[in-house]
Amino acid sequence: MRRAEAEADGLLNQAAAALRDEHPLALLGMASGLLNALDPRNDNPFDRTETPERPPLGELLDSLAGAGEPEAAALALTMAHLGADDLARTRTVRTARTHAQHLPRWLEELDRLVVAGAEEIRDELRDSFNVLVHTRLGGHDLTAVVLVDFNLGTIVKDCFFADRSLDELNALWRQQDDAPTDIRSLSLADARARIADAVETGARTWPPEESDDWPASRPLLEWILRSMPTGGTGFDRPEWPEEETGRLADRFLASSYGQAFASSEDRSIVDDLLWYRTGYGYGDPLRWSGAAVEILLLDWYPRKILAERELLLRMPDVLRAFIQFAHAESGLDESLTAETLQALDGFEPEYRSAVGRPRRQGPEALLERMGVLDPLAEDPDDPLDFADLERFQRSVLAEMVGGEPQLDRLTAEPLPDEPFDAQGIPDQIAGRVAETLALVDRCCEELLDMEHRTAVRRLLHDVAIADPRSFDGRSKPRTAAAGLCWMVGRANESVGYGDLQTQELMAWFGLKTAPVARAESIRRALGLDPLSWPGSLGSARYLTGRRRAALVEQRDLRA
Repeated sequence: MRRAEAEADGLLNQAAAALRDEHPLALLGMASGLLNALDPRNDNPFDRTETPERPPLGELLDSLAGAGEPEAAALALTMAHLGADDLARTRTVRTARTHAQHLPRWLEELDRLVVAGAEEIRDELRDSFNVLVHTRLGGHDLTAVVLVDFNLGTIVKDCFFADRSLDELNALWRQQDDAPTDIRSLSLADARARIADAVETGARTWPPEESDDWPASRPLLEWILRSMPTGGTGFDRPEWPEEETGRLADRFLASSYGQAFASSEDRSIVDDLLWYRTGYGYGDPLRWSGAAVEILLLDWYPRKILAERELLLRMPDVLRAFIQFAHAESGLDESLTAETLQALDGFEPEYRSAVGRPRRQGPEALLERMGVLDPLAEDPDDPLDFADLERFQRSVLAEMVGGEPQLDRLTAEPLPDEPFDAQGIPDQIAGRVAETLALVDRCCEELLDMEHRTAVRRLLHDVAIADPRSFDGRSKPRTAAAGLCWMVGRANESVGYGDLQTQELMAWFGLKTAPVARAESIRRALGLDPLSWPGSLGSARYLTGRRRAALVEQRDLRA
């Protein structure tokens, strides 16, 4: 009972704090997150255990609306409007009205949301589009920024809300070095159709895409969609009839890029590439990105194509030439081509390894990726080469500390008690970094130790310098701090390895799961290889004396 009361008090305290914010976004976001927690669309369809118990939404709203506290009434009103249950909304408004005096004016206008405009920002390589919807509520601007990913099946990958208008957001984007150039106005009906389709498709996709904001922001987004006109059209994908793709293949093979590929097997590979790029993703075979290449090499081609090993191994060479040809035809900047080819170079070794060993194909491969089926065992008759194993194990050790020379020089010295280095951190993110630092320090003092505090402080500094935008207005200091502590803990094998469990660390930050998406963005900011061991941070500067000593011992055993 005491725990339930404490949780209820905590909820009302959060609602009261959100209510004090001048902008509605704080309370809207809180209400959306609570509704999402009750959403059965988040359940694993492959989990055969009992369905999770959830309090009925109507009972929760009745409890909040009748609690006698203004913050509880405000939260109930907001949740009732964001939810799709008209009956529960009517009952909640009637009950909460007696406790809803002296509340912000926007709470009285939740049923009078004004949708002011929409636009679409196109990614040059057609991996994704951002669809923006600008609304006004009680004199406040509120804009949804919805990232729709085509490579993953035209699903919402992320959605956050800004307390700005479209014009203000566009002005901010134009200030960035990589500012989007293809910004188009969009009818409200088309914006609704495109977002609604992507939300629905994403809700049927498992495992779901998750971020700091998604799917917690889904109820808020769907509330806005219900205020928009219907009858719009979805995304307008390019049409590529069979005869047109045939002519494209002919042009490639006759070009300077494709002249080296004259066999019927090469033509078969080109047809496969066109099938993949026209039938999946956005549907444009003349635009290739690193993400499209990754999916092709690590999933689609090994799973879909039944062919001789020689043809499978030749595919990356044909792909490399076709990417250059396709981007030249599209007139894309050479830097985009270089980035795509660099991704191909990075993923090619794993692809060649995959097609050279037994593997599942077709639907069974998809089930294996979702964890429903166990991976196929390696060939039991293949002899184990201990020299190769030794080299592999040493390479793993080297990866953890930044390379072979660093591994050779590694000592077991503990990290010093080092203050946070704020030098070089841009002024515009200094406040967010300071909030993150305060959380990091408290967590390390209570759950870890001084060495971990130094390591996390270093990681925080390095990420803030490498990618200042990761600490902009969208970022949450709590999530960033949890991600940084978790990453340092995994790198030192002090979190999740018996000392401190991940769940305990996340509970300290008030999170249920580890912020994997935030950790991946940190890894990208540091330039870490996406194929490397996820626990590796690529430098000894983040490793405690205890972890260094273990690595030194393993290194010396293999000397």
